[in-house]
This record gives sequence, C-alpha cells and structure tokens, in this order.
Amino acid sequence: MRRLILLVAIFSLPALGQSPKPFRLQDLTQYLKADNPFYYRAVGEKFIAKSAADAANGVTDLQLHAAYDDKRYAVSKGDFQSVTLTQNLLNGLSFQAGFRRAQGLQEYNNIKTGNDGEIVAGVKFSLFSLINDMSQNRVTVEQAKLNHLKSEDHALLKLLNLKFNMAKLYFQVRLRYSNVLLEKALLEKAKKHQRFIAKKIKSGVLPQSASVEIEQMILQRKERVVQAQNDFLQTRNLFVQYLGISLHTFKRQYRIEALKPIMLSLPSKTLVLNDALSSRPELDIYDKNRAQIRVNERFNELSARGEMTIGFTGNYDLLYKEGYKTSLNFAMPLQRTAYKGNKEKLRLQQLLNQSERLAWIEELRANIANVYVAHRQLQEAIRLLRHQLQKSQELEKIEKRKLDEGVGSLIFLNQREMMTLQIRQQLMQYYLKLQINELTLQYYRNAFSF
Repeated sequence: MRRLILLVAIFSLPALGQSPKPFRLQDLTQYLKADNPFYYRAVGEKFIAKSAADAANGVTDLQLHAAYDDKRYAVSKGDFQSVTLTQNLLNGLSFQAGFRRAQGLQEYNNIKTGNDGEIVAGVKFSLFSLINDMSQNRVTVEQAKLNHLKSEDHALLKLLNLKFNMAKLYFQVRLRYSNVLLEKALLEKAKKHQRFIAKKIKSGVLPQSASVEIEQMILQRKERVVQAQNDFLQTRNLFVQYLGISLHTFKRQYRIEALKPIMLSLPSKTLVLNDALSSRPELDIYDKNRAQIRVNERFNELSARGEMTIGFTGNYDLLYKEGYKTSLNFAMPLQRTAYKGNKEKLRLQQLLNQSERLAWIEELRANIANVYVAHRQLQEAIRLLRHQLQKSQELEKIEKRKLDEGVGSLIFLNQREMMTLQIRQQLMQYYLKLQINELTLQYYRNAFSF
C-alpha cells in the first residue's frame, strides 16, 4: 500500500509542476519573437529594407560582358568577338579590361585587330563626380542605406506601439477579473441575506414577500456576474491573440490575477523628457530625412556644373603591338532651370522636415505634461473616493443592522450594497488609469521592462 501511495505521489509531481502560474507583465518578453505574427508585422519591414540596401550595393558589382558577331552579307563580311570585365565605383570611376578580336568590315564600329586579337584595359571617370565624391550610383546606395536605417526606426516605433497596446490590455484583463470577483462577492452577500431572511420568515418576523424580493435580488446579481465574466473572457481572448499562442495553451500555463490597488508615483518630469528626447525613434527618422535631403542637395549641386567625362583606353595587339585612345566629353546646362527648381524644392523639404521635428517635440512636451496633470487629478480623486467608500460601507452596515432588527428594508440594503460596489469598481478603474499613466511614460521614454 505504501508503494502504491509513493508511486501515485511521484507521477503526480509533473502535474503539480505544470499548474498555471500568474501571468506577469515581464512574461510578454518571451512572446515578442519572429514566430508571433503581430511581432513580425511590426518589425518585418526593416528586413525588407535591409535586402533592398544590399541590392542597391550591386551597382558596384563586377560585370562580365561578352559579344559575338559573324557577318556574311552579299558584299561584306566580318566577325567580332569580345569579352570584357567592367566595374563602376561610387565616386564616378569606371574600370574595364578584356580581350577583343575584329576582322573584316564591322557593322557597328570601325574596330580592326590582328588575327590574334588584342588585350584592352581602360578607365573612364566623370571629373566633377570624382572631385566631389558624388554620383548617381552613390545617391542610389546612400538613399537605400538611409531607407534601411529609417525602416529600423519605424520598426522600433511599431514595436513600442505593440508593447504599449499589449501592456494596456494586460492590465485591462486584470481589471475585468477584479470586477468578476467584486460581482461574485456581491452575489455571495445576497445568498447570505437569503439564509437570514429564510429564518426570519420562518419565525414570523418578515412576510413571505421578502423571500420573493431576495430571490429577485439574487437573479439580478447572477446576471451581473455573467456579464462581468463575459467582459473578462472577451478581453482575455483579445489579449491572448497578441501572444501568438492558442487560448488552450495560455489557460494551461497561466492564470490571471486581479488588479492590485496601488498608488503609483511617477518619475521626474525632467528625467522623462530627457530620456524621450534621447531615445524616441521619431527623432531619428527626422534626422534620416534630413540626411536623405542632403544627399539629393549634393547631387543637385553637382548637376549645376555640367558633365565632363574623361576616358583613357590602352590596348596591346598581339600582332601590331600597343596603342591607346583618349576621350573627353563635356556638357553644361546654360539655363539651369532644373537645378534651380530642385534646389528650391529641396530647401522647402528641409524646412518642412525641421518644422515637423520641432512641432513633434512640442507635442511630446505637452503630452508628457498632461500625463502628470491627469495623474495628480487621479490621485486626488482616489483619496476622495476612498473616503466615500468608507462612508458607504458604514451606511451599508447600518442598513444591514436595521434589517437584522426587523425594521429595515431589503430594497434599501440592496441600494447601499450596489453603491458600495460602484465605488469599488470606480476605484479600480482609477487604479487602472494610474497604471496606464506609468505605461505611457515608459512608452515615451522607450523604457518598457519587457
């Protein structure tokens, strides 16, 4: 028998170890990962932008070019073979090296080589691009790089919003569960009254109608419990969906606890503002916008100077030996209408970006200040409501005593108990708002604990 009891105890240990534990705010951390669709929806764009930036770097990739022509026309013949490696740099330099063989009459060029062909190597560059270290290729790469960095800031902002919404839902679930417990406690009071009234009716102190009244009260309070449970379950299900797990898994691993009535204090307003100004992704986004406009301004200034392309190509023919070719191409816009228009457009874009940045900072200051104003008002409201609760509980006890003595009314007692419940629920609502105020400042500071 002892062995049987021991075996039962041993096999029961895993089940005991898997009993649901209270869900804590810090538990959100383990569900903010790539297999959670809500998480990936928030951060996925940055991976796309990273790939786009990698693709943009392909403008400097080494290129292989090959060509073959074999022409046999009625009155002309010719053949052409070419293999060339080309690489373009971000500063406007372009290198090429290869081999070519051209015999007979060419259709698209006047190149002619010995029978064994020739080796060719050359360099071409835009003089103004080289001096200013700027080209269309550099614009492409720099803009893609800045877009990637901006996408990381946008991802951080979306992740902050996701965390904020999840944390608010977490405390709302706990508030709904608190309401369920309060409504159940009110129902238990009615059941206790029913037992008391049944004794009074039996002894002839109260009329039979009192039994009907108390039954009606119990039915009304049962309905309130059902409604509170429905509100709790709906909010809980909404919360669980953000975790990326099934409701069955959540119920097996966790349980929800009631919201605690805690008078929270907030950190220094100066600390919050300084942290926000040094960590908010919106400010980084404005900085990246400024950098992107600056890249376009540099390229626009380059376009005002025109284009001067210089090239040098050297060749070594296996039969006729070495040779070379130099080239110079120059073009300049005389009216510069496009340059002036783009310059003004970029100046206005920079002004708008700076104005939006300053406006956002002012809005941030006002929002943070409003949190502190609302928090102080809530604290004062809670102190007053606590006093009201104390008075309501005293009136409830007086009404209960009158009912015990046979001179009170069940209707009046019900009113007193409902008033006490409403004050308790309002108090818990205020405690939730205190908690959300703290979360709001953590959101502004980018300082969530999960």
